[in-house]
Amino acid sequence: MRLKLFLIFLLIIGILASFYLPATIVKVSIAVYGSSASPYNYNWSGTSLLVDKLRAENISVIVTNSIGDLRREIERGGLILIVAPDKPLNGTPVDLIVDGFRRGLISLAVFDENVTSNNLLRFFGYLIDGRTLLDPYTRGEPYYPIAEIVDVNGSKHVVRLNWASIVKHGITSNISVREEVFCIGNGVLDYNDNGVLDDFETYTAYPKYTVGVIGEYVNSTLLIYSDSYPLLNAAITSNYTGSKIIIEYLVSIARSKGSRIIIPNIFYRSRNIGVKAPFHVGILFILVANFLKWLDSFIDSVIIANDFLNTLFILLTIISLSLFFRFLFRVGTYGSYEPSPIDEVVYLSEIPVTRLLITRRYVKGREKRLIISYWNIIHTIYSRSFGVDLVETISKGVKADYLASRLGIDQDKLLKELKWLYKVYLEASGRKRALPFISWRHRLTNYINKVEWLLNMSGYTITGRKGYRNVFYYIK
Repeated sequence: MRLKLFLIFLLIIGILASFYLPATIVKVSIAVYGSSASPYNYNWSGTSLLVDKLRAENISVIVTNSIGDLRREIERGGLILIVAPDKPLNGTPVDLIVDGFRRGLISLAVFDENVTSNNLLRFFGYLIDGRTLLDPYTRGEPYYPIAEIVDVNGSKHVVRLNWASIVKHGITSNISVREEVFCIGNGVLDYNDNGVLDDFETYTAYPKYTVGVIGEYVNSTLLIYSDSYPLLNAAITSNYTGSKIIIEYLVSIARSKGSRIIIPNIFYRSRNIGVKAPFHVGILFILVANFLKWLDSFIDSVIIANDFLNTLFILLTIISLSLFFRFLFRVGTYGSYEPSPIDEVVYLSEIPVTRLLITRRYVKGREKRLIISYWNIIHTIYSRSFGVDLVETISKGVKADYLASRLGIDQDKLLKELKWLYKVYLEASGRKRALPFISWRHRLTNYINKVEWLLNMSGYTITGRKGYRNVFYYIK
């Protein structure tokens, strides 16, 4: 009973004391995607507004941040959407996408005016040229060309492209699709790639270039568009006609794949910045208070108003309270010592009775004595094996660098572990005062683990671990 009251008393003290603690500064690392087309970029060049638009159409948008996430989501199916990647598309992600497309699990939509996506598109027999398509009629800026685009209903529209390129057929393809061109650009290629319409690039017979193509392969759809602008925040904010048409295509394809769109965020570069933010423990209590306020309002407006839910809520409350009080009165039982596997098998090789198996019955009341014995073990082993007095190493740093190099571990980490072992040894032997309310059984478990680790580093064991020499045969 005293233990229960003591725990409740400590809890009350902790809650009250937290309000008097000073605020701390928490350093938070944040990934910033700068000018990329990542869905986490909320600037003009990002695609965060695209995600909102798609979700407003009841499309589930999943952003994957690792290859493992991408593999799992591909198995669940959906439309893979890649918009202006700024990292090369190669290796495992490309293999996963091509395999998922071939198996009919996913469809694929790529929006890119650069050659970054070509490592993926070549599997389907397509390439992005990479050179900009210029408007042959405009002598001053901007040089954005006119294009004719067909929407999902077959209606034709005239839009002005941004810094678009053209879609070409590759030399070979692993997957052949039934092609249909849905966007034609009327312009001149920027042959010297200077973004300006030069005199030698101007001529009367202006060819028409493929900008958008859509193809079918068994149960999958491939969409390629050599202009990423329609899906960027800047275009969506300006109510661009091309954005509406392209989003309609994406929604239509996604609905044929379980209304899921998967955006691989691994194709965008980011940099991590550290942000320091103030934090106080009282914030947690404010959050809890707000939650309880909301819960109270929810109970009044929803549960109490319904007779069935009201009865069910009362029943669950009674059951929860009964379980809580049952747990409270059994705190003593839950607080009993449960030895870990290492406690069950460790041998006391240094005492006269030799190799006594530690059991709960043997440990009880002998924790300090065992800690003293384990310190004597490691002190003896290190003295005989390395010629090092651990007490001098800890207090004066004698041969600390030599010992760390022999063991192959960091010197600071070694000294930290040794100092903790020596401090606990002094407290167990009564040469140093220990803090009250310390669980010596818990300390014994940690002590055994640390001693075993340091002994393993020198080739010995106290737990009978295979491949290591038992200290019993060394110091008996």
